Amino acid sequence: MKKLIVLSLVIMASMFFTSSIYAKELREADFIAEFGQPSNPELLLNVRGSVILDNIDRDTVFTYLANLENDPNIYPGTFSSALISGNGGVGSIYHETIYFGGTVGDIVVTVLEYKDDKWFKFKSDNLLQNVSAYRITPARKHGVKVELESFVEVPMGVTQADMENFMTLVLQSIITEMNTTGQITIH
Repeated sequence: MKKLIVLSLVIMASMFFTSSIYAKELREADFIAEFGQPSNPELLLNVRGSVILDNIDRDTVFTYLANLENDPNIYPGTFSSALISGNGGVGSIYHETIYFGGTVGDIVVTVLEYKDDKWFKFKSDNLLQNVSAYRITPARKHGVKVELESFVEVPMGVTQADMENFMTLVLQSIITEMNTTGQITIH
């Protein structure tokens, strides 16, 4: 009986340790580490959403989303995206032209982390300052869950509801681009 209890505790501990590695979360500290304290803390918004995609494998989804040159197909208001340095992995830099907060301008997007085809984090700078992360995990029998979280410093007048609506559009675009069906949740 003692062996069974010890074995159960070891299994639970290893499950907790393993899940904590992959259950990485984005934090406000990630934004502050990249950009410092926002000039107006009330303009730093945290937006989270997820979509469960049906009948598609994780590698297909990860490969598509991790290629930031696909951003014009995913993010409303993104006109162009081009890899200007690197190979698409950590440290790679993209140049994007976007419309955000009533302004058209250029941003520089840098890939910050890339883990096991399950997680990647990136930041954008200039017109839009944000730190975002995708987490892609198996879901249901033949699908994946895509979670997207962002800390965004928004212009005055852009609200949490505006950013949640934007997140919904992004997740809907992912469903369309993956040519599948899905269920969206905004957290």
